[in-house]
Amino acid sequence: MSGAGKDSAAIMSAVNSTAPTVGTEAAIESGSVITAGGDIAVTANENVEVDIIVGGAAAGFVGIGAGISVLNVAANATAHAAGTLSAGGDITVQAVLSEDVEVLGFAGAAGFVGLGAAVVVINDTSTAAAYIEAGSDIVSAPASLFLPTNTKYHRRDRPGSGRGGRGRASFVKINVGNDSVTDTSALIGSNVDIGQAEDNTVGNISVNAVSTISAHAEANGISAGIGAFSTNFALVDITSR
Repeated sequence: MSGAGKDSAAIMSAVNSTAPTVGTEAAIESGSVITAGGDIAVTANENVEVDIIVGGAAAGFVGIGAGISVLNVAANATAHAAGTLSAGGDITVQAVLSEDVEVLGFAGAAGFVGLGAAVVVINDTSTAAAYIEAGSDIVSAPASLFLPTNTKYHRRDRPGSGRGGRGRASFVKINVGNDSVTDTSALIGSNVDIGQAEDNTVGNISVNAVSTISAHAEANGISAGIGAFSTNFALVDITSR
């Protein structure tokens, strides 16, 4: 597990980029002028649920069965605000990403010579970000300026090999992390004016990025017969930044 983060230059480059956002996006674009007597809220909320069952079976004098599942997940939730914003209450820019992924792979083989293999691989490069764009003007938010980013990942991967003649192998690997960008981020861009106008105030300022990852990898195999063997591997690699 690595907790290393990107440097400020890399983060600001992503914030100031004009490239279109891929995924779920909520935004107040640059140049906007918004005045609200109550709250201003910008929320991007993405929920991903994946359930996969994959398997194979074979029988005969020579039986070979295989169940293989490879899943790539690249979800994205982005919330950002720019322009001139005046609120009578809170200003909230929030990104929420929730993922629940469960994969079951199994294989069975029966015969004088039976070979079974179950393989499950998950690669997750999902991201979530909430930010105030560079050059924005937050005129007033008497209650608070709040930028929360929350990500919740739940992974459960279970390859199982059925019963049969001689050999069984189970392999599971979970990769969570994105090497090109910060996975979970909340920030205020450069040159942002906050509560600088006369007779206007901004209350509390809160910038929070929270990532919760739950990963369970289980590998098991059953073999029976003369010369039977079973080999199992379970690997979890989390490099969230």
